[in-house]
Amino acid sequence: MEQHEPVMERREAVMKQCEPGRERYELAMKWVREAGDMLRRMRKSSLDIAEKSGHQDIVTRCDREIERFLRQRIWNLFPDDRIVGEEYTAAEFRSDRVKEQYAAELRSDQVKEQYAAAVWFLDPIDGTTNFVNQSCDYAVSVGCIAGGGPQFGIVLDVEGGRLYSAKEGGGAWMNGCRLHTAENQQVKDMLLTTPCVTELFLGSYREKEGISRLAMDVRAVRSTGSIALELCHVASGRADLCIALKSSPWDHNAARLILAEAGGAIQSLEGGELPYYGDSAFVAAGSEEAVKKIKKEYLEHL
Repeated sequence: MEQHEPVMERREAVMKQCEPGRERYELAMKWVREAGDMLRRMRKSSLDIAEKSGHQDIVTRCDREIERFLRQRIWNLFPDDRIVGEEYTAAEFRSDRVKEQYAAELRSDQVKEQYAAAVWFLDPIDGTTNFVNQSCDYAVSVGCIAGGGPQFGIVLDVEGGRLYSAKEGGGAWMNGCRLHTAENQQVKDMLLTTPCVTELFLGSYREKEGISRLAMDVRAVRSTGSIALELCHVASGRADLCIALKSSPWDHNAARLILAEAGGAIQSLEGGELPYYGDSAFVAAGSEEAVKKIKKEYLEHL
């Protein structure tokens, strides 16, 4: 009997480690819903729009208030967790607690080895331009990683009322309904979505010729203007492909798990796995085979 006690102790320790993951997920679902309610109310007041890198890259007071709301909820209950958000650096928001040079950490995959606690990725409004100009097609995105791998991803289509979610190994869901990617295997039957049409078709980059051919070969090209939502559209079968020339961790780390749990795949446009930390271009599709097909026929020879 004594020989089995260490095994039982290890099992109990693992169970204790798993429980906080479930707690984080359940709380995050609640907080994301609350953030959506806040955004619907905020739209009726002054947005205080400001430019970041230019007139096509904007931020509102709502972006910052929602991120502040989420950060405070997380740190109140999980003070040892790390947070990667779009609108605040750690030094801005929590300089008394975080002493690391956070921006430098985010550029290195080695950060995964340093964190025993969870790392949260927050995009308070993914699709800020849509929020400002159209009052639709914007999302709250929250992802969580621990031990170098994804724990859960949550994306709320605020105006559409669609709550996308996934836990590692638990499938992908939308409002309680199981999600599965589409089964289109022929390029001519596929719908391609991209968050920024201007960059994809008017910009200058290595893969432009191949992507332009792809755009002519697919059934249609659409743009929602939100990376998180467009990945969720592939996960739910509403689209077949998604290509983004620039995506940050807070843009894709929640939705990438939802896509994977629905049967889809995502890779760096340059080749290999999409990093959890740092900016990257990507191609996503309803299956790993579809990603390989697109890369082989349209991208690899460039």
